[in-house]
Amino acid sequence: MKNISHGKQKKDSVPNNIKLNSFLLALVLTIPYLNLIFSSFASIQSPGLLFGVLTILIYAISLIRSRKYEVPIMLVLCSMVIFIFFLVSYISASYDGVVKATVLSFLYYGFFSILVSLKSLSIKHTLIYIIILSIIGIIDLNTLINSARTTSGTISMSYSYAFLPSICATIIFLIYYLKESNLIILIGCAFNIYLLWLVVTDGSRGALLAIAFLIVLLITNRYKKGHHKVNKWIIYILLIGILYLIVDFNNFIRSLYHFTHNYGFSLNIIDKTYSKSLEGDALNNREYIYGLAVEGIKQSPIIGHGIGSFEIKYGGYPHNLLLQLLYEGGIILTTVVLGPILYGFIWLYKKKTNNFNISMLIILLSSIGIPRLLFSANVWSRESFWLLFGLVIAHVIAKRRN
Repeated sequence: MKNISHGKQKKDSVPNNIKLNSFLLALVLTIPYLNLIFSSFASIQSPGLLFGVLTILIYAISLIRSRKYEVPIMLVLCSMVIFIFFLVSYISASYDGVVKATVLSFLYYGFFSILVSLKSLSIKHTLIYIIILSIIGIIDLNTLINSARTTSGTISMSYSYAFLPSICATIIFLIYYLKESNLIILIGCAFNIYLLWLVVTDGSRGALLAIAFLIVLLITNRYKKGHHKVNKWIIYILLIGILYLIVDFNNFIRSLYHFTHNYGFSLNIIDKTYSKSLEGDALNNREYIYGLAVEGIKQSPIIGHGIGSFEIKYGGYPHNLLLQLLYEGGIILTTVVLGPILYGFIWLYKKKTNNFNISMLIILLSSIGIPRLLFSANVWSRESFWLLFGLVIAHVIAKRRN
């Protein structure tokens, strides 16, 4: 398997097959965005199916053009464990349709994304392609924004998360590759900065948390070498701030709410959280769902209750990555799925000098996928998470063992 290209590449130094792979990665990440765009102002029925076929076609072309393609043994073993859990869950649930739908969802959003992550990639071209794809939204900007806004005037959760890949890509690109931009890329960056403003002022809390998570990852990764004494203090301050939010969250939100309104401006994330905190429901009833998940985990902590079992019993998912995996697959499945992700973060910050491409890809995919999975979304249908899963196994763990 070819290595991910090292360092910041010079112009036109990246082979065409790596550019194609990078475009495929960008397309997979922006499909939720493109689905919303084409369904809102284009007369296309089921745009998701169209883009799904397109990504598979591009992947097939990349396979044909690749002379060497290897799958790490660890990835094979992890995939076998996951599919065994799916099979057992499907049989034990008497072939329930929920489990079947979850399997089919994972095959595309999960397993296919893992296969995409095995390819050689360029972070610079991935960022560029995401930014360029985002420009499609400018074609009918009014329709896009009107579709994105709810009846209360805020940006809906689905649109907020759909904007996230292009926003995160733009932030990373402006920090590391601004000098290599052209007019088209600059237009895309300007458009995505506008989307960033919409998310910050009127977007969902989860999307804004993801952007904040990206900034924290970039700061800590930039200063992990410890060349400046102040760098460690930045990390300490961030950790203390997070601890304060956990311990005294409601008072913090109330203070922030009054501060913003005293100066004549408001942010949806603050207003919504403040309103919910007054009702005693800052997490949108997630405390109750979390409680159900915890009780189920206590009943079967090792092997769980089966994939899709929470939805079968309660009609939804636990709204938390860790709780969902523990409830459905116990410690065994949770270790198989989250073990590589945790290893990737340890590798990212333990080593002082890492492959720049891998580091930035881990940061990009983590920011898009992980914060959302901590508070919403189903882990089996989040392509960014499984791209991260495959990337770490193929390009960090497997290469370290070679």
